[in-house]
Amino acid sequence: AEEIRAQYAETKAFLTSIVDEFLEHNKQRILIVPGNHDMSFPHSRNSMVSEADANNEQNLDLYWKGHPEIRWNWKELSFYKISNAEEYNKRFDLFREFYNDFYEGVRTYPEDPISSAECYSYADDKVTFALFNSCKRLDHLNDTADIDDDAIVSVTPKLRTTYNQGFLNIAIWHHHFYGAPRETNYLDREVINKMSHSYIQIGLFGHQHISQIAEFYGGDLALGESADNQRVLLISSGTLFGGKKELPDGYKRQYNVIEVASENGEAKIEIHVRED
Repeated sequence: AEEIRAQYAETKAFLTSIVDEFLEHNKQRILIVPGNHDMSFPHSRNSMVSEADANNEQNLDLYWKGHPEIRWNWKELSFYKISNAEEYNKRFDLFREFYNDFYEGVRTYPEDPISSAECYSYADDKVTFALFNSCKRLDHLNDTADIDDDAIVSVTPKLRTTYNQGFLNIAIWHHHFYGAPRETNYLDREVINKMSHSYIQIGLFGHQHISQIAEFYGGDLALGESADNQRVLLISSGTLFGGKKELPDGYKRQYNVIEVASENGEAKIEIHVRED
């Protein structure tokens, strides 16, 4: 825990320098979401018990049905079960500690980091940001990303209001939405489909360490909704401090600069990719 706190202290120092240099010391202008490296493995491990002596057929059936408490350990070829939900739910306590320490009362991280979300509007810029935790069931035995339905629902009323007021609604989360055949560490596209019904127009994320742009068309066209209302522009960022271990072959350290100009209910977006 102390090593992680030391890493967060470095992160706080870096983000504070960004705020002081570019954001006029205003921490309300910087937004932070957790990723897979913010999840505490010790809390995850301590929350589970081995099911080695249990009914494997029953556990296998529950596992393939997506039971939230059953996990499979490939190294041990054994099932595990989350037996201590309270301990499991502490996986983001160290991130919350860092978050609250950085913002110094300006913002407070939600007590429930999974089924709730943050939503902030900036009237002068006519933009609203919805912040999601894409690590719903992420732990040391499960790397698949997910965002809780309740988190999306919780901010939909505000996003509907700001959308009708001509604001640009932008969602921010960590994980990418596709992967190679043997990968499992990405977000189901159905989650983005749900966002498209929640008045979200742009999605910002990372995790794959690659700057890319894509358009997602969701919803049900049979409902007669406008295609524009079901379209989400997806923008992924590279990694600023990644090394050879993190960077995909052929890619260098990257970050994005996104310029947005809104006028008459439309937004012109320019995306600049900076590469090492």
